[in-house]
Amino acid sequence: MDRLAIYFRRARFATLAVCLLTVLFLMFFNVSKHYPVLVKANVFIEDPYDAVGSFGIQLAVLSALVSFVRILRPYPKGITSNNLILILRGNAVSLLSVAVTLTADIVALFRYLPEWTRSSAGWLLAVFVGGLMALTALAGWMVFHIGQSLNLLSGCRPWSKTITVCLVGLIVLAFYPEAWQQSVPGGILAALAGTVFLFVLSSVIAKLVFPPAGGQYEDSLDDLFALYQWLKAHADFAGVLFSWIEKPVNIPWVHALTNWLNPRKHPWNSVILVALGMGIALVMAEAMSEGMPSRSVILMVLTVFISIEGFGVLLGYVLFKQFLGIFRS
Repeated sequence: MDRLAIYFRRARFATLAVCLLTVLFLMFFNVSKHYPVLVKANVFIEDPYDAVGSFGIQLAVLSALVSFVRILRPYPKGITSNNLILILRGNAVSLLSVAVTLTADIVALFRYLPEWTRSSAGWLLAVFVGGLMALTALAGWMVFHIGQSLNLLSGCRPWSKTITVCLVGLIVLAFYPEAWQQSVPGGILAALAGTVFLFVLSSVIAKLVFPPAGGQYEDSLDDLFALYQWLKAHADFAGVLFSWIEKPVNIPWVHALTNWLNPRKHPWNSVILVALGMGIALVMAEAMSEGMPSRSVILMVLTVFISIEGFGVLLGYVLFKQFLGIFRS
C-alpha cells in the first residue's frame, strides 16, 4: 500500500501537469480561431481540421477533469491499482486528444504550406503547434513512465490495427477533396470525418498504451459521491446547504426523475440529454462569436450542429465509457 501511495503522489503531479497543458491547449484553440491576425494565417480553421480541434478540446477537458476529481477525492480504504490505472488512463486520453488534434494541425500546415509561410502570423502558429506538441510528449512520457513502473502496460497489443487506423486517418486528412466545403453535404461529411478521426485514433492508441483489463472499478459517480461526502463532513459551516441539496431527493417525482436519469440503470437517457445539451450550447457559442445565421437557414444550421455534436458525444461515450470508468452497470 505504501508503494501505491508513492505512485499516487506521482500520478497527482502528472494529473496537474496534464490539466495545465489542457488549459494551454484550450487557450491556443480559442486564440487561433478568434484573434484576427492569426485567423488570416490559420490553415486548420476549416473542417475536417476544425472538427478535430472542436472535439479534441472537449475530450481533453473532460478526461482531464475526470482524473482531476479522482486525485482530489478521498480513498478511505486506501488507493488501489484500479484507482491508479483509471487516473492514468484519463491523463492518457486527455494527452492523446491534444496530440491527435495537433497532428491534424500539422497535416494542414504541410498541405497548405505556401498559404501560411508568407506571413509571420503563420510561423507563429507553427511555433505554437510545435511547442504544444513538445509539452504533450513530455507529459505523455511522465504518464507512460508511471504506468510502466506499476506494470500496467502489459497485455495483448493490436499493433496492426492501430497502425492501419492511423494511416487511413492521416491519408483522409491529407487528401480529402477541397470541393467538400462547397456544398452542405460535403461540409457535413468533412466535419464527420474530423470527428471520427479524433475519437477513433485517440481510442485505439490509448488502448494500445494501456491495454483494457477486466475487474471491478469505482466509476465517476463513486468519485463524485466520495468527494461530496468529504465536503459534507468537513464543511460544517455549509451544513444547511447540504441539507437543502438532499431534501428534494425524497420528493416522489424528483426520485423518479433521478432514477430515470441514473446512468447505471438507464445509461442512454442521460447521455442523449447531455448530447442534445452540448449541441445547443455549441450553437449558442457559435452564434455569440460569429453571429446568428439568417432565418432562412437557421433551422438547418441548428439541425446540423446538434446532430454532429450529438454524434461526437455518443461516439466518445461508446469508445471511452469502460476505458475511463465513466459509468458501471
